[in-house]
Amino acid sequence: MSDTADETLRFRKSELRKTIRGHLNEFTRSRSSLAECSAQAQKQFLSLDVYAACGTVLAFVSIASEPDSAPLIIQALGDGKVVAVPRVMGPDMRFFRINPEVSLDSQLFPGVFGIREPDESAEPALLSGLQGDVLVMVPGLAFSADGKRLGKGGGYYDRFLAELRAEFSKVGTSRVTAAGYCFDFQIRQDIPVGDMDMPVDYVITDKRIMRAVRKV
Repeated sequence: MSDTADETLRFRKSELRKTIRGHLNEFTRSRSSLAECSAQAQKQFLSLDVYAACGTVLAFVSIASEPDSAPLIIQALGDGKVVAVPRVMGPDMRFFRINPEVSLDSQLFPGVFGIREPDESAEPALLSGLQGDVLVMVPGLAFSADGKRLGKGGGYYDRFLAELRAEFSKVGTSRVTAAGYCFDFQIRQDIPVGDMDMPVDYVITDKRIMRAVRKV
């Protein structure tokens, strides 16, 4: 990509981030709407066939402007799945397992960017040791129906998904499914993406489930 094209891409991403953040700030002022939409998004997520089939859920810990992920984490643990959540470690992101025998809140502490993370005592979820099919719950500021994603700009999930997919391509016996998880108004027809931006396989909102069909 040329310098001009790269600069144009960054500008388009920046402008879309500003727009979506404005909508999110307005939306989160209504706690009742936020709770209702979060509950609907949780039902959609749990209805996925790939959720029922997976052995491991790699979930994100939500912030106030995202659909609440805590009930999903607790439900997945109750369903007997291995659940792990991320911790930022320098330029990378690594996942650590949630202990089903201990309350979720007691295992999470404010970390990078103020997002709650597991501490150093948590058990690492090594990519080579993940159980069965893996479902990754992916946050984002915006998604498209064909699986394009606009993140917050750090590139953590893009790098992690690339690494995870590469690791599982060596094994061949299990699959990785990435599911974007957001509110329905965060869906956009046109998401500016570059070569390093990783797509998702599904997009889950409070109103619908979209399976990404991407052009080859």
